[in-house]
Amino acid sequence: IEPLNNAYDMPSHVFNAVQRMWSSINEDPKFKPYLPQGGMMRVASTVIERLENEPIEVFAKGEKKPVRIIGPDDFPWWDPTAILELYYHRYDRWAKPRNYSIASRALIQPLIDSSLGVTAQRRKQLWNDPAVRFISRSNFASSLATANIWPSPDVGDAFRTSVFCKVPVVFVNGDWDTKTPIENMRQIAPFFPNGHQVVVHRAGHGTMTYSVKEQHPDLIKKLTRFLETGEMNEIPDRVTVNPYRTFRVPNFDPSTGQKK
Repeated sequence: IEPLNNAYDMPSHVFNAVQRMWSSINEDPKFKPYLPQGGMMRVASTVIERLENEPIEVFAKGEKKPVRIIGPDDFPWWDPTAILELYYHRYDRWAKPRNYSIASRALIQPLIDSSLGVTAQRRKQLWNDPAVRFISRSNFASSLATANIWPSPDVGDAFRTSVFCKVPVVFVNGDWDTKTPIENMRQIAPFFPNGHQVVVHRAGHGTMTYSVKEQHPDLIKKLTRFLETGEMNEIPDRVTVNPYRTFRVPNFDPSTGQKK
């Protein structure tokens, strides 16, 4: 769910979803020994500050040259365990050789994204968003830079501008979704005055296919009734599902840095 001008997600909105996941880590007893006061946000801020001040050279055993150099753009925002490893100067996993493979990619994504584009204002917001510090610009920088190379014509700002629609609609979005953050739903919802928003707590992308369908069949029935009758009074504003992601606790002792 997103406005047509939001083909590229705002880094802050992605980071908001990440921080909601981190909240569950902050409350997890298994992670408590690894977390300073301030929790995962304190850990992440410390790590990113180190990387900004001086990239980390990672050496494999017996090697004189670094096998990897970790800079700010390598910050593993999607992997809290990796962030904790960097925080505690544990580079074992980072020193392992990486295998690269070339994966095929459907042309439809760059063809659509290059055509849909963004307004100049949103482009400026994307580029200067404060969460770029953690998320980087990798989600949109290359696409924006190469948009003119693709044959799809730019649709123009008039097409990208949201308009009011009175058609009844139900929006459903997970608040752990980092692919289409929930802020996209909240931005488009005011343009649908007869709409209804459902927040699925701890759900990620594709929540209707997996989490809600399996764990809230009653909601599916209510949504079916809405499609048949337009009735949405019984549809809740919020449901909770099992976390769509689980997080691995680091395999070292935080007090000694030694492997468990």
